[in-house]
Amino acid sequence: MADLSGFGASMGPGRWAELVELGVPRTYEPDETLMREGDEGHAVHVLVSGRVKVRIARSERGEVPSAVRFPGEVLGDIAVYSGGRRTATVVAIDRCVVRVVAAADFRRFIEDNALGWLVARHFMNRAQEAERHWTELAVVPLPQRMCRTILRFAADDREGRRVLDLNMSQEEFGRMCGASRNAVGEVLRQLRERAIVETQWRSMVVLDVPALERYANGDIPGD
Repeated sequence: MADLSGFGASMGPGRWAELVELGVPRTYEPDETLMREGDEGHAVHVLVSGRVKVRIARSERGEVPSAVRFPGEVLGDIAVYSGGRRTATVVAIDRCVVRVVAAADFRRFIEDNALGWLVARHFMNRAQEAERHWTELAVVPLPQRMCRTILRFAADDREGRRVLDLNMSQEEFGRMCGASRNAVGEVLRQLRERAIVETQWRSMVVLDVPALERYANGDIPGD
């Protein structure tokens, strides 16, 4: 079993396997929508494989990518527990395999396994994550925000390179960082010139991780 994050990491592989078995299997292709903000929450999506991006509607900028979720996550649980509507849109980055678990079955699983504490901690972590994201957009300069975002979501590929591969256009990456496409392009140009990153179509390779970390911490030399 692949490494799990979120719910799966906290509840352990045994209980995770039990939860997975409760759901109906479904596969989503890249860029396909798993759930939409504002829809009713009749079920949760248990993410077995693949990655998804979470988008929050902002009237002035459209849908803003705010997070990335990995295998082990339970998607849509807030609406299931609040009785309200979906609070975000979730879109597949890769080919994703999920198990769709009905709301009543999910709540029963949580109750039968005394996992209410895990749900509460999960909600708190989500709230703290959102607060950090929006605070960063408000107070941290763009070059630092971009470097932090790259470091946060870049992962080692099979060749051992650190790669950011979220299947995002430069415009969408800009919305995630709270900046225009042109502003993002200018920062990327500086990072390329200093041999810190190499940009590719909808992805980038980090060539100098220590330098990028220094930039993320505000140690950015002048042009």
